[in-house]
Amino acid sequence: MGGSIETLLGQFCQGLWWIAFQNELVMLCRGDGIVQPQQFDVPQQKCHKGPPSQSGRLRVGIAGWIAQLVQQGGSDALCIAIAPFSIGLFSVLVALLEVAVQDPAPNSSRCIAAWTPMRPFQMAAVTNCDGRIKGSDMVPMSRLQQLPAALRNSLEQRNALKVIAGLMNFDAARVALVSRAAGRGGADLIDVACDPQLVQLALQESAGVPVCVSSVEPEQFPAAVAAGALMVEIGNYDAFYPQGRVFEAAEVLALTERTRALLPDTVLSVTVPHVLPLDQQEQLALDLVEAGADLIQTEGGTSAKPFSAGTLGLIEKAAPTLAAAHCISRVVSVPVLCASGLSAVTLPMAIAAGAAGVGVGSAVNRLSDELAMVAVVRSLRAALPQPAVVRA
Repeated sequence: MGGSIETLLGQFCQGLWWIAFQNELVMLCRGDGIVQPQQFDVPQQKCHKGPPSQSGRLRVGIAGWIAQLVQQGGSDALCIAIAPFSIGLFSVLVALLEVAVQDPAPNSSRCIAAWTPMRPFQMAAVTNCDGRIKGSDMVPMSRLQQLPAALRNSLEQRNALKVIAGLMNFDAARVALVSRAAGRGGADLIDVACDPQLVQLALQESAGVPVCVSSVEPEQFPAAVAAGALMVEIGNYDAFYPQGRVFEAAEVLALTERTRALLPDTVLSVTVPHVLPLDQQEQLALDLVEAGADLIQTEGGTSAKPFSAGTLGLIEKAAPTLAAAHCISRVVSVPVLCASGLSAVTLPMAIAAGAAGVGVGSAVNRLSDELAMVAVVRSLRAALPQPAVVRA
């Protein structure tokens, strides 16, 4: 093979060693010649001091394994699957994996390796170079796999768009208006107040766009799910702050545990309160995932105090939720939805910060004209990055 491949492999191995010795502790294992995607041990990262240990959960020897696998020739083709959890310096290394390396000879049966980057929330299989699944090495299926394919793909491609009618909006006419605009504008998800009749209305008016219901009372969720909601969400809490009610980490965690007990098989999104310092938001997000959250949502629009007009003011308005998305997306292995205070200007920033999707409410639901709503939703859709098409 050419020198460029050797250079790539050399950079890859060097990068692994460099990251290991920067205390970016990675849990990886080898079985039957396969490097399996595993999860980062974030708490261990935080408490680890000094050089990495050569035993325990840290497997620095992965570089040597890859070298051996690449050097083995013949027809024993294989694929190495790595799950890119965007934590610190490891995200730099992921860029090296986003290529497919194959023997250019058309009649050759030898394939050196296929480097396949995978999102941590994707179901992924280790395959041979001809695309066949090799054994049963799979990331366990999660509740997210129950979502419709279009919504799941949007999350995986990191361009999901959720239109929010409002947690406190029980006006059927307004919800119908927002739902029609979401359906006609190309939204992936509609978020409505937790009411069975509103769920059915949103499904009907949007022509079948998946519905998420929001509440801070878990006991309300089962009826909404029975009415057709595919996802439930705790939060966001913007409507409660003017009332003087603040949600602390312990309360949000308790709400999550109660919801998961009531609905063990339903996709659950949980909003992390923006009133917490960013490090506490990170820790709460980790705890929420451990308690069963399938998605994490950020907020912060109500606390932002923009003092500039125009584009700069829009960026200032979104700063708190963008900061939260940046921090949280680097410590959890589930999709992060960035919401609250966003606009068409700041949606690309949310994705760049690490979000898998965005939620927009007031930019749409404050309007009174359906055509204007549709236009806004379409502008939001257009502002999100489209998946890149890579051709060999």
